[in-house]
This record gives sequence, structure tokens and C-alpha cells, in this order.
Amino acid sequence: MTRFSIAPVLMGAALVVACESEPFSPDTSEPAFAKAGASTADVFTLTVPPVQVEGSSRVTRNNNGVSATLHTSELVPGHAYTMWMVIFNEPAGCSGACGGDDLFNAAAVVDVVYVAGNVVGDAGTSTFSGRRSAGDNSGSVFAAVGLPAPGLIDPFAAEVHLVVRDHGEAIPGQVPAQINTFEGACTVESSFRLGDGSYPCLDVQFSVHLP
Repeated sequence: MTRFSIAPVLMGAALVVACESEPFSPDTSEPAFAKAGASTADVFTLTVPPVQVEGSSRVTRNNNGVSATLHTSELVPGHAYTMWMVIFNEPAGCSGACGGDDLFNAAAVVDVVYVAGNVVGDAGTSTFSGRRSAGDNSGSVFAAVGLPAPGLIDPFAAEVHLVVRDHGEAIPGQVPAQINTFEGACTVESSFRLGDGSYPCLDVQFSVHLP
């Protein structure tokens, strides 16, 4: 059921970045949408075994882009989290079920882009919500390190995975980085648990939306 965890694959490729992102909003300059579509999916843990359902997500597609909302639970109160969209623009090019082995598969035309982030309250629940417009690769982890970063090409053809990433306890003065960047308050050493004292950024939950 679990497809992949972003962090080990990207870090293994030396993609240690802090991609600052601006909020995303619909492009209102375009004409009315000609078509639209929506899907819902369970949100699973990335701990195996077992895989637990912790929430649900909804992806809505239209000609201009993709909107995503993810409601989840069992997060750590007081921790900072981000949500990332892993976009397989050509899912037919994946080696099988799209996942970690296809992150650098040119045939799948992949990008990993920022969607949202926040600090979790006492209940351990959170809602992440954001939008990615077609043709926009801002907030791309790949672009930050000079790799091909197509962003979202065709909103209706892409397979979309949403990944929730834990950045550790909210740190005064570092919260903006913790909720807006891939490596906020973490280092590659801590993520590989090599003991530098920083919190290990971990991908903890995910959902999958097929085209």
C-alpha cells in the first residue's frame, strides 16, 4: 500500500534544499473551466507494518490546475508539518505502480512541489490545503537543485501523491522555514539519524490520487 517516502530518495541524491514557497491561488485570468473532476482517498501512515488509515484527502482537478485538501490525525502536537505533491505527469511511464523508484524516471515526467504547511495543535489533527496551477513549478524541490522541474502539466492526466512531512517541534524563529521548506530545521545528517542533534525530517503519511 505504501508507495514511497520522498526524503530518503531525494537525500540519497544529495537534494538537500530549502525551497521557500509562496501561497498558491487560482489563476482567475483564465476563462471558465471547461471540465472538472474530483477524487477522494484514504491517508495512510508510512510505517510498515502496519499501514494505518489516519484521515482522508480530496483532489479537485480543472483545466487550470489541481486543488488538494488533506485532513489527518495522529500527528505530534506542537510539531511543524508540510504537505508535498508528488506529480507523475506521465503515469504510464512508471515502472509499475508509481512510487519512489520512479522519482527520477524521465519517462514518468515527475516533480515534487510544495502545497501547504502548519503547526499542529493539541489534538494532533490537521488540515492541509493548497492549489497547484498547470505550468507552475514554483516550490519545486527538483528546480531548487537544477533538475528538470515540469511542475504540473496536464491536471487530468497526472497521478498525484500527497505526502505529509514532519519537521519536528516548532522552533521560535524557524517556524516559517519549518512549514514552508523541504529541509526546514533539519539536516541530511539528522534525517539519516547520524546524531547531529537536529530533528530528523520524516515523511509520515501519504495518499494517492490516480488520474
